[in-house]
Amino acid sequence: MQIDIVNAEATIFSGEGSYVQLPGKDGSLGILPGHIPLMTLLKEGMITIRRAEGDEYVYVSGGLAEVMPRGITVLADTAVRTTGLDDVRAEQARAAASERMHDRLDAMRYAAARAELVTSLELKRGR
Repeated sequence: MQIDIVNAEATIFSGEGSYVQLPGKDGSLGILPGHIPLMTLLKEGMITIRRAEGDEYVYVSGGLAEVMPRGITVLADTAVRTTGLDDVRAEQARAAASERMHDRLDAMRYAAARAELVTSLELKRGR
């Protein structure tokens, strides 16, 4: 099924997957191809995308998901893709995000900083 995850600035992920786990506002949702149509609000958390090449993870700070039988579209407030981050870059992102959070920037930049911080912590945990 086609999976698209976008935020206000860019497309974060676009590709095929065999399963998606979403952090729904009322609980976690597991989506397989052919799922009945639905729309749901998302809370802060990780989206897991199962692909033939291996699982991929995208952190979202919240948003909206539209599920159709042939695909999923996620409109995220803030989204950060975790694929390709190594320990050094994760630590740099964590430090920078932590510093920005202490500055209490505007709401959008604060949410982006929080996303980077949570992503770096997930990577440290071995996700």
